[in-house]
Amino acid sequence: MTTPIEGTAPYGYFRLRDQGYQPDDIARWAETIATASAACGEVFVYFKHEDEGTGPEFARMLLDALPSPAR
Repeated sequence: MTTPIEGTAPYGYFRLRDQGYQPDDIARWAETIATASAACGEVFVYFKHEDEGTGPEFARMLLDALPSPAR
């Protein structure tokens, strides 16, 4: 099941919870986030991985995958 992306505020908010994102997954999220950023401007993205400690690595991968204006 895929969660739909619905605009409900003047900003974007994504809480990404997978524990095993691969580069292709991050690239797809980067595309989705860039689209949201173009539509509403400010977008916040959180990676939730307390036990594994992979959030910072995923965040770096996402930043590298986003186009410059979306950063």
